[in-house]
Amino acid sequence: MWQVWLLIVIILLITIHRHPSFFSFCYFFSACLTCLLALLISNLLLETFFFFSCSIIFSTLCHHFTLRYISRHLSLISSSDLLLAKRGIVIHPISSSPFNLGLVKIKNEIWLAHSETPLTNGTVVKPIAIQGIRLLVMPISTSNQLKKMT
Repeated sequence: MWQVWLLIVIILLITIHRHPSFFSFCYFFSACLTCLLALLISNLLLETFFFFSCSIIFSTLCHHFTLRYISRHLSLISSSDLLLAKRGIVIHPISSSPFNLGLVKIKNEIWLAHSETPLTNGTVVKPIAIQGIRLLVMPISTSNQLKKMT
């Protein structure tokens, strides 16, 4: 029966190589241990129980380890954080009223925007906050200064 478990190990190894995932690794290690167990005993029910038990234990331990040690050291940067670090240019005038929105182009995206001060076309702005689907922007410089920056 160990040949079947060896075949499962090979299939899981190919799966890990093509599409690595958390559960693929857990199943792979469980199948390796079960293949070794199958060399010693020849009981399909016991081998299957051992495989599923190892899989549950590995996935629980790895999940606990991931939550406890790895995720604590990761700092996730959202796309909104990246947007707030960019600069944009006003392509449709913005008045100081929050209900009179203008348009700001940041990279290749066009956003609805409002500002505390009126802004004209060509004004370089910095996003301060994202409020729903619109940006709160603050002026940085005029379009003449933008040409000097590039």
